[in-house]
Amino acid sequence: MTDPHRIAALASLAALRKDAEVAAFAAAKRQVRAIGTRIGALDEALAEARQTAANSADPASFAAQDAFGRWTEAQRLRLTERLHEAETLAEDRRDAARLAFGRSEVLGRLTRKAEAERRLRRAKP
Repeated sequence: MTDPHRIAALASLAALRKDAEVAAFAAAKRQVRAIGTRIGALDEALAEARQTAANSADPASFAAQDAFGRWTEAQRLRLTERLHEAETLAEDRRDAARLAFGRSEVLGRLTRKAEAERRLRRAKP
């Protein structure tokens, strides 16, 4: 078997990498949620503007709502594009975190196995 000290060092590095990848995945998921929240806020604001315009007979109110609707749709389109990009990044980060987690687990098991073998060798007369 490989040197136990080397395996332990690799396990430590793998654990650090795992932590970094999990943190990157969490940050990417927060970004996805933040963009989704902004889209929801835009939709809510547009619904309120439409309701206000519907309750008014003022042509200026309809014109303002129409302009706001066009602006909101442009913003929503831009945010939807960013959301798709953020979701793709989050998927990539998730895959990297899974891989790093697996490596860390395997190296951790190898470290424990090497340590157990070392103890057995010391215990034998």
